Amino acid sequence: MSMDLSAPLSQPMDFTVSELATDARRLLETHFQLIWVTGEISSFTRASSGHWYFTLKDEKAQVRCAMFKNRNQFTRYQPKHGDRKLAPLDVIEQLRMKVSADGR
Repeated sequence: MSMDLSAPLSQPMDFTVSELATDARRLLETHFQLIWVTGEISSFTRASSGHWYFTLKDEKAQVRCAMFKNRNQFTRYQPKHGDRKLAPLDVIEQLRMKVSADGR
């Protein structure tokens, strides 16, 4: 079931996981394609695959990020914990969802 994303929900709706992922991705792709986010880098790790995983955070929120080897190999910047950076986030490529289940 694809929903009308132009209006807020007036009542709770049931979604399958696929429907939620599809509609969330479509909403983000429509409104936020390439954005720049300023935040403090934390939890930075370099995986054996060459990918970088880190969190960008501020006082109120955090966003988990991944920069894959095919992109980070071309950057001169080497991130480290505590750096404050302006980072481009490609929402279309990097979308990951974390949904809390409350059992209702």
